Amino acid sequence: MAKTSAERQREYRDRAFKDPFGLNLTRVQVMLDAHPAANLRRMAKYTGKSKRELIEQAINELAAKLNCNYGD
Repeated sequence: MAKTSAERQREYRDRAFKDPFGLNLTRVQVMLDAHPAANLRRMAKYTGKSKRELIEQAINELAAKLNCNYGD
């Protein structure tokens, strides 16, 4: 029997929300003003890192600075 759209979508999400090491990822969706979005794009190009890597790095650095980096 053919799979439903919901079944195919669930299988896609199960595959898509894992990083190359098999760790589960969490979807975070935000809308940015044009200037910060352009900065993020330029920083990614300049550093060779992905936007995801840059955002994760910024969040982790701020969490450490604010002493709220609990690793949970």
